[in-house]
Amino acid sequence: MARKPADMDEVERKAIGILRGAFEQSGMTQGELADKVGVARTTILKTFAGSRATYISEFEGIAKALGLSPWRVMRQAEDALEAAPSNVLRFPATSRQENQREADAMIAEQRYAASQLKTGEKDAPQYPDAD
Repeated sequence: MARKPADMDEVERKAIGILRGAFEQSGMTQGELADKVGVARTTILKTFAGSRATYISEFEGIAKALGLSPWRVMRQAEDALEAAPSNVLRFPATSRQENQREADAMIAEQRYAASQLKTGEKDAPQYPDAD
């Protein structure tokens, strides 16, 4: 069953894009690449279009036929996605100690704020009355 490009995983889509770029720079025809990989020309066409599933053996064959390491292509795809800006808020990976220090600082701030309220300092009204 053929897949639509929207069904492809982001890493797979990026990796196929890297292969497509290498193919375009290679000067080979789709037929020549297909012969080197041992698949039909339409397989190459559909793979680069993202309209069919890419088997690992095909991915490996295409990468090697283009003089690339399949592992490096996948790693490059992952790295490119990690470096790409996103509309999704991403938090940097932090160590357990950094997380604990941040949590301790937040608790200290809350305790300080609570102690100021206890000593008689009034908190400013959130919504001042408009007369």
